[in-house]
Amino acid sequence: MNGQESMAGAFRVFLSAVTSEFGTARDAVANDLQARRLELRVQRSFRQEPGADTLLRLLHDYIRECDAVVCVIGARSGACPPPDAAGEFAHLLPPGITEASYTQWEFFFARAHQRRLSLYIAAAGYRPDRDAPSGDDFPELQKAFVKYIEKEGLHYTRFSNRDALRAEVLKEPWPEERRAKPILLPYPSLGSLFKGRAAFIERLRESLTRAADGGSAVVTTALYGLGGIGKTQAASDWRFPLTIRCRCSCWMCRSPIPRARICTTDWPT
Repeated sequence: MNGQESMAGAFRVFLSAVTSEFGTARDAVANDLQARRLELRVQRSFRQEPGADTLLRLLHDYIRECDAVVCVIGARSGACPPPDAAGEFAHLLPPGITEASYTQWEFFFARAHQRRLSLYIAAAGYRPDRDAPSGDDFPELQKAFVKYIEKEGLHYTRFSNRDALRAEVLKEPWPEERRAKPILLPYPSLGSLFKGRAAFIERLRESLTRAADGGSAVVTTALYGLGGIGKTQAASDWRFPLTIRCRCSCWMCRSPIPRARICTTDWPT
């Protein structure tokens, strides 16, 4: 799945960090991304999930379902999963790597599932949230992990404090929210049920696009004929798909009391 193109639903981002070192910064970044209407998977949102009998399985499944993973990396590794839990995923580790902490596994899961991956490594002077790890920690394992990233030539960004991390993450080209476009037509499209007018609709389309190609600011086409032959429905079914490309359309209805309906939409990106 390409993270940039996965917009059928919410764009999901997994934030990976050791809580004792980056808990405050991680939550601040999560709030920033949620303000952009992205869906976040972060430790505070973890819950019991069907089929995830171990914490490592839960992390694997969350990352597999996400579009992007942001890894915040420092001097602490955090705890490691039990050997039995890790054994299920040993085939996802690269050659030469036989052990990983939970946060390191999150990195390897993202790589294995080819998720969009952003790496942020704390500078030497970064002040962690807590003076000491809150649980098991393996400094040598973490040093080997950082060396692996450097040896692989992976792109990463250094940061010196929480605000610098937030600024760097927000620089990334995150998908913009797709706002619903208002469509105010007097009659709905019949969609696939609208049949038998393909040639007429094509002539209508050509008449308008030909005029538009000539540089006209306003393009006008009149439909005329006996009452009840389907002029209005034909116009509705031709106009409906065009709303995705037009910024403004005006539906003029001829009646004893003049009236107009205006539909304003955004330019496509």
